[in-house]
Amino acid sequence: MLRGEANALKGGEWRLRLKWQYIEPLPIPEINPRQQVALATLAETAQTHAEARYALQDALRHRIPYLCPPEREPKLINKLKEWWLLPDFATFRAEVKKCFKADIPLSERNDWEEWVNRDRAEIARLTAEISKCEAEINTLVYTLFDLTTDEIKLLEANI
Repeated sequence: MLRGEANALKGGEWRLRLKWQYIEPLPIPEINPRQQVALATLAETAQTHAEARYALQDALRHRIPYLCPPEREPKLINKLKEWWLLPDFATFRAEVKKCFKADIPLSERNDWEEWVNRDRAEIARLTAEISKCEAEINTLVYTLFDLTTDEIKLLEANI
């Protein structure tokens, strides 16, 4: 929709120049105070969960290089950068072996397994909460724009 209303800029990446004359004609529905509070609360909740999720992902990601033997450079492969997407601890351990050519020390294995499993479960819970908030935000916005079921299906099929 905005591509027809705004002019494109190029400079490394494609983006729109959004000036008032391009934004002014966009249909912005009226929102009552109750809807405003609901929307703000949902957005803030989603943001809080996203920040907590990122903190968990990043904290363990920063611990992983400590598993690298001192004689090797601790450069993470993509699977370890996104460790929470690995299905289980055995797969995590296999990726550590592949990346660092060394296993997790036996004395630390239980701690690592606990961290990985606990944090992965919490990340999954937070992701579900974020998705729930986003779905409620979408429903509220669809209501504000008075979209029909067919319009919602069309919109969701194209994003």
